[in-house]
Amino acid sequence: MTYAAGYVQDVAYPAHFHREIQPLWLSMLTRFLGSAPPDLTRPYSYCELGCGVGINLLVAAATNPQGQFVGVDFNERHLTIARDAIRFQRLPAAPSAGPVTFATPIGEIQGPSDIFTPLLAALAQGPVSFAQLRQLPAFAGQLGTLSQSLQMLLWSGHLHPLREDADALSKPAARLTRWIDRQQLALRVVPECGTAVHAP
Repeated sequence: MTYAAGYVQDVAYPAHFHREIQPLWLSMLTRFLGSAPPDLTRPYSYCELGCGVGINLLVAAATNPQGQFVGVDFNERHLTIARDAIRFQRLPAAPSAGPVTFATPIGEIQGPSDIFTPLLAALAQGPVSFAQLRQLPAFAGQLGTLSQSLQMLLWSGHLHPLREDADALSKPAARLTRWIDRQQLALRVVPECGTAVHAP
């Protein structure tokens, strides 16, 4: 068994769920102890040190829309398992190939074709997981490059995480779409991603 500073590295921690570290439970416990917890109905940040494969954070993020959740772990295998659970959907205005231009506070930068063309091509086929994108030759052994490329596409509005319960949202999304049309708003609802995009 391999240790690093007392931490087991060669065995991934099982996907155990612990209700005791969920935001509402921690908030309740804080009140019992006579202190004032953060207001969970307003935006807040939550960081789990030693997040393992991320199951506690995934549950927390799915059930606490006001929270911003960050997981940190010493074992890269844990983070790989956590990332692999994420699925992505290409948004309608996304380019079909690279290079991709990104606006930044210091000016425009060009995302190279050899990275973004295979990535955008895979996304154009439909929803795709991080695990599937890791198999692309352009990202073999380059998890950092893949993560950074996805973040750039997310922040530029070309990509969005995919909801697993999209089918349950079809009726309310359709009602909202009809209301948007009546108001003549330049928005398009993307229920499978739990968001909307500006329509041209």
